[in-house]
Amino acid sequence: LLRHSFIKVFRNKKAIITTSVIIGILASIGAYNLKVNTFLLDDLNSNDPVKRDYFFFEEHFSGVRPVEVEIEAKSTIQGKGNIYDYKVAVEIDKIENYLENKYTDNVVGFLISPTDPIKYLYQLKHNNKPKYFRIPGKEKTFNNLVAQIGQFSSSENEITLVSKDSSSARISGKINDIGSHRISQENREFYQFVNDSINTNLVNIELTGTALLLDKNNEKLSSNILMGLAIAFVVIGII
Repeated sequence: LLRHSFIKVFRNKKAIITTSVIIGILASIGAYNLKVNTFLLDDLNSNDPVKRDYFFFEEHFSGVRPVEVEIEAKSTIQGKGNIYDYKVAVEIDKIENYLENKYTDNVVGFLISPTDPIKYLYQLKHNNKPKYFRIPGKEKTFNNLVAQIGQFSSSENEITLVSKDSSSARISGKINDIGSHRISQENREFYQFVNDSINTNLVNIELTGTALLLDKNNEKLSSNILMGLAIAFVVIGII
């Protein structure tokens, strides 16, 4: 039987090599088109109490997946960049509006921003009317509010969101866990918005946070596994 099989393989070696090459090409195309789509609690059973709590927050609140944006104010001829510069605050407000209205279908909830104290104070000065929860239209008014807020510089929000020298800050929020593949698409759209609508001469914008690191780690792990499998097949083929 072995002798018969050897002779058959030897006689049809061209056809076998051609078929193997075709299968290899198709397999490579298929592997290239694989999409990594991970979720934060993939490893837990659906009946696990932690996962049930997770689904509760997904359904009744804004979700549990963190979204964080780092904002760095660029230095100018006047000196080091400052998050509380009026023009920088206007750019931060644009990012907030995008996150609250366009980032994913369910958008970002529980959004916390370094400009929130200014908006709260501006609203308070206008009889707490909701429409005044915004950045003032005049730079002088904005600067006056920043000066008043300065006395609360040790507040928890500022320590959490703004660096000590006020040159950088972050925006934080929550979304539903829609999977790393969809998040990657949303992130590309976010950066496209930044390129089109944000004055990058004033600020540097980067997505950051633990969820983003987990996605990158899972993507790297998946690519390494595929690379290992590819190398194994090549080695076996050579042998």
